[in-house]
Amino acid sequence: MVKVKNNKGICFSGGGAFFFYFLGIASVIQDQCDIRFIDFCGSSAGALTAFILALDINIDNFFYNKLLPILEQLDIMDKHVTDVIIDNIRKIFKDTDLTKLNNQLHIIITQLDPVGDVFSKSLNTWVDNDDLFQALVTSCFIPFIIGSRFANVYQGNYCFDGGIALKGKKKPYECVDEAYKKKGKKKKKWLYISTSTFFDVIPNIVVTASALGLMLFINNRNVVENLYKLGKKHAAENLNFFEDIKKK
Repeated sequence: MVKVKNNKGICFSGGGAFFFYFLGIASVIQDQCDIRFIDFCGSSAGALTAFILALDINIDNFFYNKLLPILEQLDIMDKHVTDVIIDNIRKIFKDTDLTKLNNQLHIIITQLDPVGDVFSKSLNTWVDNDDLFQALVTSCFIPFIIGSRFANVYQGNYCFDGGIALKGKKKPYECVDEAYKKKGKKKKKWLYISTSTFFDVIPNIVVTASALGLMLFINNRNVVENLYKLGKKHAAENLNFFEDIKKK
């Protein structure tokens, strides 16, 4: 059956351990909003959130019964911890054909060109599940912090975390809009959610630093669960923010 799409989309910024905070927000979006025919976009932790939301699974069930048990077994001193998390998520959905998300999910990565310049790239089609998960790993890859290597190789190119080329000045969804413009397509009306969307009094740099620091505690159930609950709380207190996509 052909999907009916509209001109709306939800986009999440990067955010390190704020992935769990984003998931809390995503669970409220799932309950309160009509997201059947919209696009999903994200960079780094936001790409993981966009992926989970696009799957149309019960996010509360995923968080408590699937994700938390994975996190509690992690060695947070392992530099490949993000790869481990994504690989375990891959196993959860091994029997799901994820190519159904083609042209609906947009993952932002940073790519290194032959002369040494970096640029943002929007990915929205994958040949199979492994291809999609490699894109997620790439979007989250910070050199020598997430992993001990200089870059992640994706489709034969050296690539990094999606936020590197954005430099805090460009929103992930703008990469999608640029790709659409080149193809003669209309850009989406994006609802953009960042780590500071509901932290009005906290400078973005503080939120970002906190997101990276909290990575040291992602195997602590209380820390992760509190981030998740905080995301749910903030989203529930700001339902007017989601007015354009709320269920009628």
